[in-house]
Amino acid sequence: MWAAIAHRKTQAVVLVLLSSLVAASAVFGPLYARYLEHGLLRDALAHASVTETGVTVEQILTRGAEVERRAMATALPPSVTPFYAPPTELTAGRAVVVSSARQGHEPISTMVLAPAEPCRGIVLTAGRCPTSADEVLVSAAEAAHQGWSVGDRISMAPVTAAGPEERPAGMRLVGTYTQRLDDGYWFGQRLTGRTGKRVFKALGSEPLMDSPITVPAFFGAQPERLSVTHTYALRPDHLGVAQLPAVVAALEDAKSRTGPAKVYSALDEIGASIVTGQRQAAVLVPLLLGQLALLAVVVLGLAAAAAVEQRRPEIAIARLRGRGRRGATTLLVRELGTLSALGVPTGFGVALLAGEVARRFWLPAGVPFDVPPGAWIGAAAALLAGWGAVLLAARPRVREPLPSLLRRVPPRPGRVAVGLVDAIVLTMAAAGVVTIVTGNASGPLAMATPALLSLAVGLLLAMLVVPVSAGVGRWSLRRGRATTGLAALQIARRPAVRRVVAIVTIASALVVFATDAYLIGDRNRQSRAAVEAGAEAVLRTDSKDPHAVRAVLKDLDPTGALATPVAHLGRVSSEAMRTMAVVPADITRIALPLPGERIDWSAIAAPPPPPLRIEGRTVTVQLDQIEIPTVNPPGDLATRPVSIPLRLELQQPDGRTASQPLGDLPIARRSMTLSSTVFCSTACRLAGVTVDRNIHESRAIAGTFRIRSISVDGAPAIDLSRATWAGSGSPVDPRAATPDTPGFIGASADPSSAASVRVQFASTRGVLTAATSDPRLPVIVVPHEEPARTEPPVTSVAGFVGTDVPVAEVGRSRVAPSGLANVALVDYDALAATAVGMYAPGSIEVWVSDSAATARVEAALQAAGVSVTSSVQRDETLRRFDNSASAWALRLALVVGAMALLLSAIVLVLLAATSWRLRSRDLGALRLAGVPAGRLRTSVIVEQVAVVLLAVLAGAGCGVVGSRLAIGLVPLFTTPSETFRPDLHPAAVAVSLVAVVSLVLLAGVATLIGLWLARRSTIGRVREAA
Repeated sequence: MWAAIAHRKTQAVVLVLLSSLVAASAVFGPLYARYLEHGLLRDALAHASVTETGVTVEQILTRGAEVERRAMATALPPSVTPFYAPPTELTAGRAVVVSSARQGHEPISTMVLAPAEPCRGIVLTAGRCPTSADEVLVSAAEAAHQGWSVGDRISMAPVTAAGPEERPAGMRLVGTYTQRLDDGYWFGQRLTGRTGKRVFKALGSEPLMDSPITVPAFFGAQPERLSVTHTYALRPDHLGVAQLPAVVAALEDAKSRTGPAKVYSALDEIGASIVTGQRQAAVLVPLLLGQLALLAVVVLGLAAAAAVEQRRPEIAIARLRGRGRRGATTLLVRELGTLSALGVPTGFGVALLAGEVARRFWLPAGVPFDVPPGAWIGAAAALLAGWGAVLLAARPRVREPLPSLLRRVPPRPGRVAVGLVDAIVLTMAAAGVVTIVTGNASGPLAMATPALLSLAVGLLLAMLVVPVSAGVGRWSLRRGRATTGLAALQIARRPAVRRVVAIVTIASALVVFATDAYLIGDRNRQSRAAVEAGAEAVLRTDSKDPHAVRAVLKDLDPTGALATPVAHLGRVSSEAMRTMAVVPADITRIALPLPGERIDWSAIAAPPPPPLRIEGRTVTVQLDQIEIPTVNPPGDLATRPVSIPLRLELQQPDGRTASQPLGDLPIARRSMTLSSTVFCSTACRLAGVTVDRNIHESRAIAGTFRIRSISVDGAPAIDLSRATWAGSGSPVDPRAATPDTPGFIGASADPSSAASVRVQFASTRGVLTAATSDPRLPVIVVPHEEPARTEPPVTSVAGFVGTDVPVAEVGRSRVAPSGLANVALVDYDALAATAVGMYAPGSIEVWVSDSAATARVEAALQAAGVSVTSSVQRDETLRRFDNSASAWALRLALVVGAMALLLSAIVLVLLAATSWRLRSRDLGALRLAGVPAGRLRTSVIVEQVAVVLLAVLAGAGCGVVGSRLAIGLVPLFTTPSETFRPDLHPAAVAVSLVAVVSLVLLAGVATLIGLWLARRSTIGRVREAA
């Protein structure tokens, strides 16, 4: 046996290499899937915060309740505790601190922290740690702001159910601190950064301060509400993929329990995402590499068939010597099966090496070395596959009649013939394609579509090649086309040409599909990252002042090309439509483009609202052209004087409207001036003018007057002409008003003066108000579902102060930047014009067009007292999508496609190497028959290239069709999006380029093989056969 192997060294090496490739594919599949699972876990833990991966056990104490230590200690299941560090205990409650004389002795409601180890997570800048209930630490910044020094007494008392506790002696300041930013201890809690800031509340604001630190005994026996927490920081290096499902299940169970101690953690949500990715990887990776392994097995079988074909005389001699068919089979299996078995350990080592490369250079850092049981099963399967390939190749040959075995070229059918194995494979492939086309298959199994489709097409094409080539050859020779005829007949006589066609078709389909799938996945990951991020960088702030943020950004970049404010405003109901306020001119340049969607931002640009701002101490209203012609019935005006109270309606910053009395409108004077002290503590908006009537008045009073001007504290008069006035009732001639007719009031701008407005009224029963209203703001609506016009238009949205703002819908869009839906897009400046602050639930963000400028923007905000609480980067969002099971699997598909293409090239070389002697003798005979060397060389090249051209074109078509059928079923993301719609159009240019490259590569190999065969096809080869 070994002598026979040594006699054909090149063939032996090829068989071992092919067997190694089969084993490497079979082993690397489960190995890479395992490493990918580790990579998903390591990446998720590396980019998750301590608060997300950690566990918080909290107990809320009210009215003197005591901490249940046992419940706190047992809330976390024992099976989970080995993966977490020992807990950190923290007690927190509210207290009232009176500021220093420098800050006006203003009471401040603040959160006081009492850690079990007061000085562990801080750096003392002065003094010492508190040890008793009357000692406290404050931040160094707070001490400097208040003017406090170590040893001072501070008025500070905990809040009880009855209010702040009386502690006349106050607290002794024993030290100052700065926080050590250790999230493992503080769990994301920030103690500092609030010094000197204020928060909007109702009509005013309240001061903030950094958190004081004391001991738990400070809170006394009757606190209003205390929070006692135990926080557990995860030990990432202790948690592996094998333990993750059990840990996630235990946390979910702990969170669902009821009791005094509640468990909070986001690790179960992170774990669920990781487990989903692991499930995708466990199917996608073996399926991809399984296709490559299957192709390699087919190539190995082809190599084994070629080797058996070379041993046809040996088989015949063995049978003539009486060893029979079984003995001949044993002879072949011992020799070729040994070579196949030798490749398995080599392939195992190659797979381990490839796994190391992926683990160290491709996947996230920290992926451990791990050989799963599936790898050993893959190696065993590769060994059995190699032996099976040898047996399948040997079985038909040992059964051939002896005359057939002694022929140089075995007899071939001249018509289309389908063998049993081909029929079974063809039926299975066709059934798989039909299942996918009809929608009965989904998910990762769709990755097999191009292989199944190309297998079916390749087999059908291969069955037609031999008879069609023979017919074309005879037809060409009869018409004198010697080159074409010779090439076609050589294809018909060529050994294993059917397998070559099938293999090249499958390989071409795989490489085209892999390229298309990879590029589609990459394009959609980038698009979704752009949609969900909104801009290159998004900074969420703690500001509640839309004007302050806008002013900071205008000072930083007057052009608005670098940064722009974006406000997200909501209502009480979480299902109600939210408001997204943007600056149209800026967002056009800063927001990332939405794939498949174009929003006309200019459509929501609103004109500035009329300046109806009332801000000051004294409002003055000048009236003239007063005419009251109707008092019906008139009666005795001396005994029953006419009283016409006049009021201004002022809208407060929180959206509520209140009346500002001015005085009575005279009936005997043509003009007068009324003044009143403004009740608004901050700026108000003129919401209307009211004509009231005395409660005992029963007469109809009608007339007209002109508001000549409204001014505050002597400032220029308000421009009333730009306001939109809405009256009430149906206008009638004031002289015809009676007590029984309905009253009315109307107001209109006076053309003669921009500051004036003319009012006409008929007061018969109740209060009459001519209200001002801003023009309806234009909005673009992004609904929950498709933007269908059957839904009623949106007429109001939430404003900054929390009240509804009238709007006019001008269009709809499928998605908004940041991937939002159920949102209305509105002009930021127009919405903020009538608001002094943000009282509605929501946040103000800053969108930045250049992530490199994020630090500069954040510094400008910080300098203005605006803190950035969190940030989102498009690159980070894209990194999260790129480090997913689907992305890594699609990258692997590209490698599989390239390897398949390499395998097809190896097949061409292998067949040439195993059959060149026989082919060169046939071609030498043609030379002897008088065929010129040039024509013979051309026919050999045409023969080689024609087969490759046919198979590559068929395979490329199968790849494109397979991609169209399957790509919608392949999971492009671990978690699907509710608003992002994937773009599944093929990457036509790249796919065409790959198909051309594949054709050029394989055609180049085929051309070289043809030239090599032609050079060896001399007349001397015929003499060797003789």
